Amino acid sequence: MAKDREEFEAARQLQSIYRVRAARRAANVKREEFKNEEKRRERAAVTLQDHIRRHRARKELRAMRAYVAEVNGAATRIQKGWRAKKRYQANQIIVMVRQNKRENDAAVRLQAAWKRRKARIEVNLMRLARDLQLQKLVDAALMVQTNWRGRHGRLEAQALQQSAMEKLAQLLTIQNHAVTFVQAHYRGWKGREKYREAQLNKKKRWKEIIHPENGEKFYYNRVTGEVRFRRPQDVLDLLPKPLCENCELPTTSEATMECKDCGEMFCGTCWTNVHSGGRRKLHEFRALYDYYNRRVDYGDWEFPSRWPSEIEQDEMDGWGFRTHPRRRPDEIQGSWERYVDPDTGREWFYNSETEENSYTAPEGFAVSSGAASAEWIKYYDETQGAHYYYNVRTQESTYTRPATYATPRISPASSAASLVNQDGWEKHVDPQSGYPYYYNRVTMESVYYYYNAQTNESRAERPEAFSTPRISSADAAAAATGDLAEFYDPDTGKTYYFNAQTTECRQAGRDVE
Repeated sequence: MAKDREEFEAARQLQSIYRVRAARRAANVKREEFKNEEKRRERAAVTLQDHIRRHRARKELRAMRAYVAEVNGAATRIQKGWRAKKRYQANQIIVMVRQNKRENDAAVRLQAAWKRRKARIEVNLMRLARDLQLQKLVDAALMVQTNWRGRHGRLEAQALQQSAMEKLAQLLTIQNHAVTFVQAHYRGWKGREKYREAQLNKKKRWKEIIHPENGEKFYYNRVTGEVRFRRPQDVLDLLPKPLCENCELPTTSEATMECKDCGEMFCGTCWTNVHSGGRRKLHEFRALYDYYNRRVDYGDWEFPSRWPSEIEQDEMDGWGFRTHPRRRPDEIQGSWERYVDPDTGREWFYNSETEENSYTAPEGFAVSSGAASAEWIKYYDETQGAHYYYNVRTQESTYTRPATYATPRISPASSAASLVNQDGWEKHVDPQSGYPYYYNRVTMESVYYYYNAQTNESRAERPEAFSTPRISSADAAAAATGDLAEFYDPDTGKTYYFNAQTTECRQAGRDVE
């Protein structure tokens, strides 16, 4: 019987592992099909848009051609009428000119006869007045010449003064333009210097930190508090650029390619000359910069290794950031641990021995009534004008109030989870990376190491004098089944007992009454 039970247990474990792998494979296939479907829809949408835009452009072109033809026809008709009117007016003018010419000729003949007679009478008078008129003309000419020479002199003086003023204004304009040009270049140079300095300061905000527990390197942004386990692009830009090891002047040529077999770095010209043919053409290589001439981080793996993207890291890690020791489980029953997402309220179950995980409660895991009531969330439907209830675990929705739903109440404020010493230092946990850090409320400083404000000493290891925060009395009273409740400290790895009535705390291993 023991052998049968052992074989049955082994078969059950193998089936569980196979089902998990089959589920993962099916999920990957569905994810790939979803991506292909999105690409196909995108191509179909682009094709449909091209046809619609082509049809619309042809329609607008036909309308434009019809409008141009109509305008040209109207203009032709207007021009035709206008030209006919102009010809008619020209003919009328010619007739009037001929009539006027005949009348003028007749009048001229009459006037000539009259003028001949009158001229003979006036010739004698004109001869008498000629001498007097000549004298008046001489006097008038002298006066005109005097006035003209005076005005001409004044105009020349005014022109000389205006020319001098224009030269002075032109000189001032040239000087202002030169000063403005110099100032613009200087301000542009200063602006570019400030921009480069701001870029350098922004890149220097990243700090490389070594985790004290496992020696793992990660990068922390001192301004935004962002944490990255791969080198950010700003840190890569600050690294010294490698030089070509094959050039005659290796201090002037920057390397762009790295060869695994040669174990050297080459610039573009040397890479083409050395690896263009022969056996070296088959050497394995990798580029040091991407298309935009930015440094590429390949990590410390086997050649040609490369760090996965942040999205790929999150995809591979999954719920790994939410398990012990990075996060404390909400409930433990045997080897199974229950975790609850505080944002969505969804549950996740993890077996610390077999590394199984599930979104539904495993067989034999009894979920408390409080957890069952927390699965249901109340929402308001604006279209229906009524409230409905949604189960975050089973994704079920109903307009009928579930029996396990409990209206959330405001609980009294519990004691602080972080320990604050006399100097204002308290311990917190980064929700993104799961690593502990320390924050000083007085100086508003945050660090990833232990700091003693009295001795100004800092260390990555846990000091013996540092005490671990304990669970609050309200949480202990809710979780305790008797007088003393057992709790686990994730930082020290030890178990202790807490009495909710007397607030007494004892280390595990001692005699408990």
